[in-house]
Amino acid sequence: MFPKDDSSLWRRRPSVSRRQVLGSIGAVSLSGLAGCAWSSPPDESQPTTSGESVIRGTSFEGMDLVVELRDGHDVSRLNLIAPDGTLFSGAEVATGVRTVRLPILSIEAGGASKHYTPGTHELVAVVGDETRSHSIDLRPDLAITDIRQYREGSGGDYGKLIVTVENTGSAPTWIYSIVYEDAPNYEANVELWETPSIPVLTSPEDQKESIVYPSESQEYVSQSTPILFDDESQQKCNEEEIEMTIVVGVATTSSLQKQVVVRADGELVSAGVLGRYTCNRIRVDVREASE
Repeated sequence: MFPKDDSSLWRRRPSVSRRQVLGSIGAVSLSGLAGCAWSSPPDESQPTTSGESVIRGTSFEGMDLVVELRDGHDVSRLNLIAPDGTLFSGAEVATGVRTVRLPILSIEAGGASKHYTPGTHELVAVVGDETRSHSIDLRPDLAITDIRQYREGSGGDYGKLIVTVENTGSAPTWIYSIVYEDAPNYEANVELWETPSIPVLTSPEDQKESIVYPSESQEYVSQSTPILFDDESQQKCNEEEIEMTIVVGVATTSSLQKQVVVRADGELVSAGVLGRYTCNRIRVDVREASE
């Protein structure tokens, strides 16, 4: 859920210079999935002047923060100021326009992706020669909530796992990779990239769908196949316990980890490459004591 309203956050912002407020930022604006909405009213106990309580509410859509302005506002520009006080995103506001989109995410190849810095930001509205500001917390909070066998694709894909990630924070982010530690398939045991970029996943295929919004969950499947065995004679489809760690890469440069116990059962299934195989029934149990 989004943070509870704190009406004391509405105030003048004399510390932001006019040069900073009216600056511009280059960014890519994309539309896509809609997230949850949040809005907060002004503090009615405090005296106001014309244009002070200009923000009606906010929501997320695609890769944008969507800001709804009140009727009859005199806002000419809206800026999003990062936690370090620098301009992160901004847009000119034409007369009569009530909906303003500010890009906060951009998924680009070659390390050119854009992501807001998690923390408290300031929405600064320019009204004539004055500014009005409102604090907004942009902070995802992710957790792995479920892990199970992937049952789509060819038989060899049965060795893949579906990882469900839930966002209980106040802003969206995306998952870009899933890797493993101590998986039976050594090729799945790699490190996350140092710089998050475009998602490299079997599912979802659409990069925009790799975004997980506040109060929502998303399922992800790595391109690698962790439950893959080399030697059929080992008879691994007998519920033998396999202890391994799942590592999920988040675009905030952080990661999620879960230690699990995998039990493969059922019949052998050919993976179709180099005589390798997996099992058609796989159960995953999370070791709750380790995050």
